[in-house]
Amino acid sequence: MFKQLFTSLRARLMLIVMLAVLPALAIILYGSAREARRETEQARAAVGRLTRDTAAELERFVEGARQVLILLAKLREVRGNNSELCNRVLAELCAEFPQYLNFGVVQTNGELFASARPAPADVNLRDRVWLLWVLRTGKFGFGHYQVGRITGQPSLNFVYPVLTGAPEVSRVVFAALDLNWFNQELQQRQLPEDTVLTVFDAEGTVLARKPGAAEWLGKRERNAALIEKMLAEGNGTAELSGVDGVRRLYAFTKVHERGGTMYVAAGMPVRAALGTVFQHRRNSLVLLAVVAVAALATAWYVGGAFVVKPVRALRDAVRQLEAGDLSVRVQPTAATGELAELTEAFNQMAQALEERMSERIRAADALRQSAQRLSLHFYQTPLGVIEWDLEFRVTRWNPAAERIFGFTEEEARGRTAAELIVPAAVRPHVDRVWRALLERKGGTRSTNENVTKDGRTIVCEWYNTPLVDATGQVIGVTSQVEDITKERQAAEEIRQLNAALEQRVRERTAELEAANKELEAFSYSVSHDLRAPLRAIDAFSHALLEDCGAQLNETGHAHLQRVFAATQRMARLIDALLKLSRVARAELNKEDLNLSELARRVVDELRQAQPDRSVEVVIAPEMRARADAALLTVVLENLLGNAWKFTGKTAAPRIEFGQTTAADGTAVYFVRDNGAGFDMAQVGKLFGAFQRLHNASEFPGEGIGLATVQRIIQRHRGRVWAEGSPGQGATFYFTLGARD
Repeated sequence: MFKQLFTSLRARLMLIVMLAVLPALAIILYGSAREARRETEQARAAVGRLTRDTAAELERFVEGARQVLILLAKLREVRGNNSELCNRVLAELCAEFPQYLNFGVVQTNGELFASARPAPADVNLRDRVWLLWVLRTGKFGFGHYQVGRITGQPSLNFVYPVLTGAPEVSRVVFAALDLNWFNQELQQRQLPEDTVLTVFDAEGTVLARKPGAAEWLGKRERNAALIEKMLAEGNGTAELSGVDGVRRLYAFTKVHERGGTMYVAAGMPVRAALGTVFQHRRNSLVLLAVVAVAALATAWYVGGAFVVKPVRALRDAVRQLEAGDLSVRVQPTAATGELAELTEAFNQMAQALEERMSERIRAADALRQSAQRLSLHFYQTPLGVIEWDLEFRVTRWNPAAERIFGFTEEEARGRTAAELIVPAAVRPHVDRVWRALLERKGGTRSTNENVTKDGRTIVCEWYNTPLVDATGQVIGVTSQVEDITKERQAAEEIRQLNAALEQRVRERTAELEAANKELEAFSYSVSHDLRAPLRAIDAFSHALLEDCGAQLNETGHAHLQRVFAATQRMARLIDALLKLSRVARAELNKEDLNLSELARRVVDELRQAQPDRSVEVVIAPEMRARADAALLTVVLENLLGNAWKFTGKTAAPRIEFGQTTAADGTAVYFVRDNGAGFDMAQVGKLFGAFQRLHNASEFPGEGIGLATVQRIIQRHRGRVWAEGSPGQGATFYFTLGARD
């Protein structure tokens, strides 16, 4: 029975269909498996990058906290015994850093010495992990998740020891990071769809999480397998099922920074990573099933037709062929003998007749369609299209050519190019192009002047193609032409504008050179001519005092002293003007500078000039820039000199020279003091020559220093600005532009 089943044509057709489907099924399954492996590796790489990037940001944040605590530990208020004063300093610091809930100072016995936030009188922190760590190691560190006893808010404490000469820790400063703020920052990160990002402390408690920050903060991850693997290995990846039953690809990284440990873990659902793969496989299998069913049904019905009605099909086919239906066919059966031979002979005859008729029909259709396309292109193209015979006479002329030259097709047909559009001056050139085209030696592209029907001269771009018959003989030429007169005119206008601009640059350069010479002459006049009258006034005033001093009363002597002071001030103003002029003209010689070293030299000179003053000066180490050494020394002398001068009446003067970074990555240098300060309403006057915001009797000076600073910074393509408040000090910022 099995043998009889597969001798049937219908069964054989169905078997072939099934065998054809199997390789397609194998290919689909194999491709799906490979795609799943590739997508899984890409997902692992994505969550790995996410954890590493987040860990790097955490390490930078921890380092920032360490730097803040180092500076805090050096403050006199922290090292002193006035807790109220220390409380105020910490409160100001807390206001500047909103990411911290509190700053505090703790005694070694756990008692609170000072706090930015009000604290209960009986609060004691001796059992805190971070305090035990810093007392044991004497180093920076941070603790675990906690709810602050002072703030009552979830926080993570960073700590640093206060050392007062001896190696033992005398006090501890701490900063309480606001974990609610930390979670808000984490929510800003862009994550792949359905991905979970979590930051843990060393015990596996959640410090921050996206999404679900409010639900998870301060709780341990319920996925015990992930926590155990993360705490044991530190760094790695895993594919685990969560408590929600969702299978995820995890990556985790250990953040170890100077006395504390945190972990970053990211998990992406496997369904999200492989969703596209599953969808492709499902669609492919459904399509394959549909195709298989359709193929089986076709095989079933076609086979039935060959087995059941072979003779009737042959008879009906002969009648249809007789009626003129050349497409009729008789499907062959599995039987052998005269019937099979007759069926084959009939099919061959019908096939030959149909092919001949089909070829004729296709040829006619192709010829008609080709003619239609060529006609549409000829009449609708924006380029002028002209066909020429071998005598260079027009045979076809499209509407675009009529728009360009003004001649209609009826006017142009049969006339030569020389009669229509070629001026006498360019005919030799056009004749050479024409001969090259006929000999098939070039001329396919040319640019030359033409004339229009109304006598205008235009410039045209020509694209020429020889028309060749089946034997290779040239039978004509077709040309595409474009009017480029406007483009040529625009190019000429641009050339003229460029020439005018170059001439203007030369004129401006000459004017600048003349202005520089005038400035030099003015400087010479200031240096020599203006000093002579001052010297005369000063000399005759001294002579008058010596010769007639006994005859002058007290008022006369006072007048003479005012004359002396005025001449000396005028001399200083002349010196300042000359210095400002030299700064504007001096050649820049940029080199790599250590600004920290330059600043220390300036401060040493200030200390030598006033050895009786006690000023705290903080200079950030290894600040480097590329600039002119002499001019940058003048900048620091003015800025540090002003800070030194304006802190002269401050009880505890402090000057800081440091560096920060702008949002665009530019290095920003600053000089900060706690001196007299200034009203920001008058900041526009700061950098003007001879502009002063303080009385000369309080703080002497000529009012030219900051103008000099601004001129130098501008020559370095930088920017200088200031911030201040009366009685609170001032900060001057400057940049030095891009490095050469």
